[in-house]
Amino acid sequence: MDPEKTPQDWQRLWRSVVDAVGAELAALAPEERASLRGDLEEIRELQEELHLLFLAAGGAGLCAACDGECCGLGRHHLTLANLLPFLLAAEEPPPLDFGRTCPLLGEGGCILEAGRRPYNCVTFLCEAVEERLTPADRERFGNLETDLRRRYGDLESRYAGAGMRGLLLRAETLAGRPFLGPPPMARGATNKPSRA
Repeated sequence: MDPEKTPQDWQRLWRSVVDAVGAELAALAPEERASLRGDLEEIRELQEELHLLFLAAGGAGLCAACDGECCGLGRHHLTLANLLPFLLAAEEPPPLDFGRTCPLLGEGGCILEAGRRPYNCVTFLCEAVEERLTPADRERFGNLETDLRRRYGDLESRYAGAGMRGLLLRAETLAGRPFLGPPPMARGATNKPSRA
């Protein structure tokens, strides 16, 4: 990433990504959109389960006490899987503030509900939170995280812009190629997303 970019540069890049993904999504065949909607719903459900474990361990209070220090380390974690639910629901994604340490941080914490947050944000546990999980909850958290990682990987195997790497980072790598096109190694494969 270019450290010389200003918050306004990041905002322009973000807007161009949202517009490009929206146009590509509109061109997908209805069956592909329905399949994608189901995949994203499964991701949302897993992320909400992870968040419930986080809350049960007192995570919200611990994060408030440290003022979300770890959130400042995740400047570009938002992925295609986090943007698509907004676009599929014909919702405008919330405005991002690239002047903050994380553009997803608002005055009261993360501006996204748990089911739409980036993978890193719902799977990271600081020591203080992890210590409060019961052994059974730690095991459950690990199993959910493994399942969630697999589902993000499934999307990455279908779409060039998907994966757990941040969408703005992915945009630079794609250099204008379609986000919802096949990944580079799958270009010759027959499992390309169908277009309307």
